[in-house]
Amino acid sequence: MKSTCHLICCLVAAALWSCSGGEESPPSVSLPIRRAVSLSPSITREILDLGSGEVIVGVTTYGPQVKKGVATVGSLVRPSAEAIALLRPDIVLLSEEDGAVQRTEQIAALGIPVRRFGRNADFQAICANYLALADLLGKRSLAEEKLLRYRRMLRNASRPAARPPLVALFLSAKPLIAASDNSFVGNIIRDAGGRNCYADVSPPYPSVSLESLVRRAPDLIIFISGGDLEAVRREVRRSGSPASERALWRVVPPDRMAYYTPADYVASVEVVAALLAPLGGR
Repeated sequence: MKSTCHLICCLVAAALWSCSGGEESPPSVSLPIRRAVSLSPSITREILDLGSGEVIVGVTTYGPQVKKGVATVGSLVRPSAEAIALLRPDIVLLSEEDGAVQRTEQIAALGIPVRRFGRNADFQAICANYLALADLLGKRSLAEEKLLRYRRMLRNASRPAARPPLVALFLSAKPLIAASDNSFVGNIIRDAGGRNCYADVSPPYPSVSLESLVRRAPDLIIFISGGDLEAVRREVRRSGSPASERALWRVVPPDRMAYYTPADYVASVEVVAALLAPLGGR
């Protein structure tokens, strides 16, 4: 449930995100950092992946499991500047996706360095942000070693087909929110060997109609919630469309799909590739 809530919160942030994007200049702090507050659960997971969990002194309520004694500094969409200041961190870390709704101006006004990493539009952007985080932690060599392994795993997970199956991946049912090719979630479809049903839609996570789903007739329809899948499937069946009988309807767990880390991205591609395998090259 936490992962699902985090993903929906990320969607809200993405809707508010402006296209200026890009990674901010590193703040003036002593490196490697020793005390960090992570406002983005994905960044927290990356810190743990780099073996630097001891630097985390504060996370949001949607943060993954960290060591005992780590403070909660508020929710993903409403972190407390006062709670963060009491922890005396070297730096506060967040991502462009989450930062749009976190109002970090109050944190910066207290003299606390804030590092906002650029948007994670695809695997390459995720890897670039991972390396930048590793530089702050003094873990560049480890990050490069891990990325070599993750890239190899990604190549092995991809299953290209002469005619890739058409895939619709939805993050919620009410509203019906899809992942386009302008999101890292949408790129998971491509890297798994599928064609995104909503590749032509500009927003990263567009709200779409049930009619559009019926009209586009994907081969595979994926949801991150079984309840959402069944609700939409009933509506499609009522429409009398043959798409409801022909398509494969599947659920993927949100514990991977919700996070923009190299490890989680690769794991998500593996999951979607396995769902695509029975379809061959439709």
